[in-house]
Amino acid sequence: IWLAVVREPIAYAELRRLLAQPPVPRMTLEAVRSLLRRSLVEMYDGGFGLQNVVLEYCTDLLIGNVVQELLAEPSQDKKKPTLQCTNCVALVLAKTKEYIRTSQIRLLLQPVLQQLTAQLGGQGTQERLKWWLEQLRTASLSPGYAAGNLLNLLLHLEVDLRGYDFSGLYFRELNLRGVSLPETNFAQAKVVDGVFTEPFSIVDTAVFSPDGSYLAAGTTEGAIYIWETAEQQIIRVIREHSQAITELAFAQQANK
Repeated sequence: IWLAVVREPIAYAELRRLLAQPPVPRMTLEAVRSLLRRSLVEMYDGGFGLQNVVLEYCTDLLIGNVVQELLAEPSQDKKKPTLQCTNCVALVLAKTKEYIRTSQIRLLLQPVLQQLTAQLGGQGTQERLKWWLEQLRTASLSPGYAAGNLLNLLLHLEVDLRGYDFSGLYFRELNLRGVSLPETNFAQAKVVDGVFTEPFSIVDTAVFSPDGSYLAAGTTEGAIYIWETAEQQIIRVIREHSQAITELAFAQQANK
């Protein structure tokens, strides 16, 4: 399934890195060798890949599994639904080539959205994705791709995420280049291998100016980022410190 996501041959080490919960190396190697013997996986100069027929089959299988999981509803007669496949595999990768990411959006993310909206409608799909985000906080899932997939689906559904709560969730391979998320809550969220419009390390502290016009954030790398809140743009990066910034304060301007 992961080979259907990456869309081109990939080295074994990189393929293993993408696994949400990789088993011991011996088991992974045995699985790859078994797939090679059955001609389900092919060897290329760039690593492992899929023939077109197998690629199409695995693509359809992934889309179908994700849609089925997202459409599942809790019932008194059934166990609480889970997002096993949605958590194991990313529909879109943040750190990949642009043409690959474009293909992932067109061939994976958009078909999932189309099937969801065909069943639930636009508003119903939004409500279902929001419901699943709330369920993730109490789910017994291992860290994986579920939260990132849900956020990507909401973004491509062009939902206004103002006021959404993403606090405490685990995000992996999240592409937030050019994404505006005003008044969204990411408190205590963990972002792994994410990509932002402006690169920065872990934020240790953040503070608004007294009039609310600016937001300053101190990072573990010792840099201070200052945003203008009205335009939501970085206006300055201060790199005068070599140690982590753990406290920040705006100086009070003296009255004239």
